[in-house]
Amino acid sequence: MNPYLRWSVPFAAAAALTGCAGSPPASYYTLLPSANTMTPAPGTAVPGAPAFALEIMPVNVPLQVDQPQIMLRTADDALSPMYSQRWASPLAEELQTALSHAMTATLGAPDVSALGASAGFPVWRVQVDVQRFDMLLGGPALIDATWRIRQSGAARGKSAATAAVLLCRSLVQIPAPGADLPALVLAQQRAVMALAQTISSAIRQNAHVPPSSDTVQVRGCSRTAEAA
Repeated sequence: MNPYLRWSVPFAAAAALTGCAGSPPASYYTLLPSANTMTPAPGTAVPGAPAFALEIMPVNVPLQVDQPQIMLRTADDALSPMYSQRWASPLAEELQTALSHAMTATLGAPDVSALGASAGFPVWRVQVDVQRFDMLLGGPALIDATWRIRQSGAARGKSAATAAVLLCRSLVQIPAPGADLPALVLAQQRAVMALAQTISSAIRQNAHVPPSSDTVQVRGCSRTAEAA
């Protein structure tokens, strides 16, 4: 037997075992809640033909948390990467998917961002810019975001030349139901859902300022009409 092979095979096997022992397997998390953890959204639309569509645009997130690994904020206000605890997809995509899922369920309207809507069909475009996305073990989960909704297409009682626009800032804080990371991810899922329901409320009221709640503070809204 080739002496090189005789020594290299056991060495490679030992190195592989050492690598596996030294690097714990990665766990992947998502902001899209499971069916078991979702709570019914208030004012969910009755099934039927939707009166409008949604266009959930890509979400902007701060660069310091836009990482594959989950970034935890520590008590001394530092960010600590959890190298073995990662998002299932880029954080911006996780947020966009979770917002789309919650808003389509709440409003009973399809998200046509990937397909486009028929000409003349009313569409609410939703843009979200996240300024803070904080995860602190023990909670709360926090999202500080500016969001903008704009109506386009034919709308009943509205001139086709103008579109209703609402620009708001929302601060969402959700307590974690436990002290571990899965509990904090669950709290962040609920925070995204609360933000989605707040934006959905504004759409349902035709771009009027939605009310604040115990978990969502709506701040600094402006309502205008722009050229369609």
